[in-house]
Amino acid sequence: MSRLVLVAALSLSVLACGPAPTTTPTPTSIASVTEGALTVELLSINPLAVGATQLFYKVTKDGAAVTQAHLDQHPLMTMPAMKHSCPQSNPAHDANADGFFVGTVVFNMPSSAMDTWDLDLDVMPHGSTEEATVSFKALAVADSQAKQMVMLNGKSTLVTLTFPNGGPKVGKNTYVVSVHQAADMSKMTWAPVTDLTLTGTPEMPSMGHGSSDNVNPTHTVDGLYSGTVNFSMAGDWVIHLDFLSGDTSLAKADYSFNL
Repeated sequence: MSRLVLVAALSLSVLACGPAPTTTPTPTSIASVTEGALTVELLSINPLAVGATQLFYKVTKDGAAVTQAHLDQHPLMTMPAMKHSCPQSNPAHDANADGFFVGTVVFNMPSSAMDTWDLDLDVMPHGSTEEATVSFKALAVADSQAKQMVMLNGKSTLVTLTFPNGGPKVGKNTYVVSVHQAADMSKMTWAPVTDLTLTGTPEMPSMGHGSSDNVNPTHTVDGLYSGTVNFSMAGDWVIHLDFLSGDTSLAKADYSFNL
């Protein structure tokens, strides 16, 4: 009897010491704007930077949480001589379990004293007949190494690689590759490229090896491809991206990191 109790205790101890479940980091508040009865808080897990950035919106109306709404993002870069937009993916109409509406904006250049990013957000709560617009002004967007331009089928294509949950870090990392082409610059619209096959191959050049347990990026929505890379140890790493149509390679891009 005592042996069975000891085995059971050891088993429970092993389970208790096992790896903790992975959780999504909590987003940090950037700004809050009130327009009439609506208040919208803008949050992000990562600091705003060039690349595909997840934006979280917490919406309340007359102080009560809104969990169903239509949200339409309008990012706009204002420069001394021109204005332009950038690719984006609007949130789903239902808030997530934490009460956030989650969208993505692919910032294609950093802000500066002369170049400013504003974000207008059209909000129509479920059941409402009126749309309200809240404006987040002069967002600070840092530069990064996420952006590259590649040629796909003879067209200049904006590609970014980012880590939505923070990082990169040693271990398994979710990463997002965005792929967009300018559709009509006079209307500031972008066309997502949704029909590619992507491979992401990690390599550690200084050690001459790669890693296992990687997942190639696959298309999720609006030109965003999500994958997993396993950086198995600290040091220098490169993710070799290959953009394919069927078995034909159309373009390649390399992203370097030092962990």
